Amino acid sequence: MKKKILVSGSTGLLGSHLLIQLAAKHDSILALYRDLNSIKEVEELFKFYGQEAHFPAIIWEKGDLLDVERIQDLMEGVDQVYHCAALVSFNPADAELLYKVNVEGTRNILNCALVKGVNKFLHVSSTAAIGSKTANGLSTESTKYHKNDQHSFYAKSKYSSEREVWRAMEEGLDSVIVNPCVIIGPGDPYKSSGAIFSSISNGLKFYTEGSNAFIDARDVASIMVELMDSEIRSERFLCIGENLKFKEVFDLISDEMGVKRPSIKANKNMTNIAWRILKFLSFFSGKTPKITSESARSSHRNIAYSNQKIKDQIAYEFIPISASIKNAVNFLKVNQKLK
Repeated sequence: MKKKILVSGSTGLLGSHLLIQLAAKHDSILALYRDLNSIKEVEELFKFYGQEAHFPAIIWEKGDLLDVERIQDLMEGVDQVYHCAALVSFNPADAELLYKVNVEGTRNILNCALVKGVNKFLHVSSTAAIGSKTANGLSTESTKYHKNDQHSFYAKSKYSSEREVWRAMEEGLDSVIVNPCVIIGPGDPYKSSGAIFSSISNGLKFYTEGSNAFIDARDVASIMVELMDSEIRSERFLCIGENLKFKEVFDLISDEMGVKRPSIKANKNMTNIAWRILKFLSFFSGKTPKITSESARSSHRNIAYSNQKIKDQIAYEFIPISASIKNAVNFLKVNQKLK
């Protein structure tokens, strides 16, 4: 039986990798987009993976999650919804926009799915919506998120949007949630996690002693498809490849690119000065500062997450981050993405 599938956020790093997975299995996928130029970037990715023959399976539909009427019309007859769309920003100036896109947008698409009787809904959340304090140092799906902790506005928006999903579950929408960490993969080197690659290519000299979890975009997409095609409902799953120091990741990228590794350790005082200077300069340049108070603070945190639940549930084996970085750098070189 053919399924009618709708994907929001289809032109992002994760959404585009998800489309590759889905297009190989299904005849038609409705893909929501906002910028026509971004479709060309998705087609470029299909070619990179040798999947261009499946690109015509995608039906592109322009849509905004804040336009309820439009989303409800597009949801007609849809069996499955993959909700990947979200704004990622650690600039406090974007607090209101983060709420509108991530919380109101999620609420809208969930309500439309309920009205139209969608069979199953997958929501892409984030490790930002997971608590980070446990006795053994590893956060799990059940680690409590404490509102009183110093969370970024992005984290608050993802936590609130996830609460909307749990509410929709209570109202009868079969749903599953994935909580990916920092996603590594071929894409725009000037957006989201891709900015790590352009920064290092441009001669990044500094690193901090912080750490986080990282995962290949192909892994997250594969897990999403497996969960949607399973009988699993009303669960959340951390999607974690490896827990690594930022310095380890920077060194792997530097070596793959053939550039000098970052060698100057930045302490908290240095990053605090940096974000204040950049904020001041942004008043004159009109550009968003590359370092904000939130990103400076998070760069010093040491966070680690467990991927045991998804391993136990679907016996998934993750791509090593070194291979993820090699794949991403190869894409940037082949397509001459770095300026």
